[in-house]
Amino acid sequence: MDWEASGSGDNGVPQTVSTPDGKPPKGKKKWPIVLAVLVILIILARISSCVSGCGSSGPSKTADTFTWPSSGLATELPKPNTNKGEIYENSSDSFSATLKEVSQADYDSYINACKEASYTDFSGEGTDDFEATAPSGAKLTLSYYSSSKSLDIELEKPQDSSEQADAADDTDAAAADLQIETAPAASSSDFHAMMDGYEQFMNSYVEFMKKYENSDDTASMLADYGSMMQQYSDWSQKFDSVDESSLSAEDQAYYLEVQGRVLQKLSEVQ
Repeated sequence: MDWEASGSGDNGVPQTVSTPDGKPPKGKKKWPIVLAVLVILIILARISSCVSGCGSSGPSKTADTFTWPSSGLATELPKPNTNKGEIYENSSDSFSATLKEVSQADYDSYINACKEASYTDFSGEGTDDFEATAPSGAKLTLSYYSSSKSLDIELEKPQDSSEQADAADDTDAAAADLQIETAPAASSSDFHAMMDGYEQFMNSYVEFMKKYENSDDTASMLADYGSMMQQYSDWSQKFDSVDESSLSAEDQAYYLEVQGRVLQKLSEVQ
């Protein structure tokens, strides 16, 4: 029975060591533990990779520079003194942007510029939230954040009755689609069941390694060890098939709970 490679021949091919009774040489008995620990770390890494993306809602926006638009609803707004930030939307009906590196004086100055541009119906003067109405009837909302020195600008034209009805229909349709997409709440129970099965497999693995450590006939256990490695492969495929977006906060919490118990169990054979 061949065991762990102990060196390389002239052609670079690993040479093996054999013993007459089929048992591993002294000092070689623990090599499956090293391999198994690496296998477990790979499994945990796969699960961590699976769970790590659950709380992600989209790419973060970072400060950038922009050129103030010469068309769209932006033309009804005073041009700011800064070009740092990001413009999210600029259509004939809606404008949305965040300005960066805006001081309190810059904020106050922008409010005065809106007044000079014939905006009316002022509210929130002297606060971090200012509202007004543009000459076209569009509603302006300014939100200033002194801690980050940023200013959110939103300008929206009011919708007529038909547009409001269409918007309501779109909202209802979106809500219906969301219910359809989130209907299989069984995903959480399925994930819990999968984690329970994984934990049972790991408990079986630990018991096998304990038995291996105390056995005088380890050669006869190699077939069982091969079965363990096949099960590992099966679990790897299961974790690869998990839809990260379907995992809830409860799923993540249960993963951490199971992982803690598994690591504690593994410490018994390390």
